[in-house]
Amino acid sequence: DGAFSGVEVLDLSSNAVSSVEDLGVHLLPALKALRLSRNDVGRIRRMPACPLLRELHLDANRLRSIDDGALVGLAALRVLRLRENSLRTLAALTVLQTLQLLDLASNRVSDIREVENLAALPYLVDLTLTSNPVARKQLYRPTVLRSLDLLRRLDGREATDEEKRMAAEIFNEGPGGAGAFAVAPSPAEIAAMAGRVPVRMASVSFGSLLQGGEEAA
Repeated sequence: DGAFSGVEVLDLSSNAVSSVEDLGVHLLPALKALRLSRNDVGRIRRMPACPLLRELHLDANRLRSIDDGALVGLAALRVLRLRENSLRTLAALTVLQTLQLLDLASNRVSDIREVENLAALPYLVDLTLTSNPVARKQLYRPTVLRSLDLLRRLDGREATDEEKRMAAEIFNEGPGGAGAFAVAPSPAEIAAMAGRVPVRMASVSFGSLLQGGEEAA
């Protein structure tokens, strides 16, 4: 009530904030954008309910974990910026059913299965994972596009229909079983999809390739 009831944007960047639970933002019913970049938040246990919040910026904190259910009060969130933190797991983000843009650059995500969790976000069209260990794995880009086929941009690059078609062909589930290549991709296709020098492959397993990370030819 009162003087702050109409506040729509709150910028608390560079204020040594260490906890989001005690900010009192639930007292700002009209809040649409909350900027907490360059603070000291290490864990989110429960984000205060902000039913109209559309943008949350937590870049360059010390964030290592987000508890399951911690973000359920952000039912209208469209933009979440989490770059330059230390996150390894992403399951807690799957409650953000209106999310459209997710920036996770420069975190510690290494398991492709964490990225695949994001398939639960029906409106996610823009995802950034640059400078995470997972982004250095062979066939990272086609794997993500295969799992998140609604993406329009991945790591700042447009995800075209042609690129998605190639990803689907590379990981076509044929007689070799789930995740095996039905037809071995050509070196040109690997280069186009992965954006890097191709490795030499014979009969390659989808699972072993992703779990093994980068391998020398």
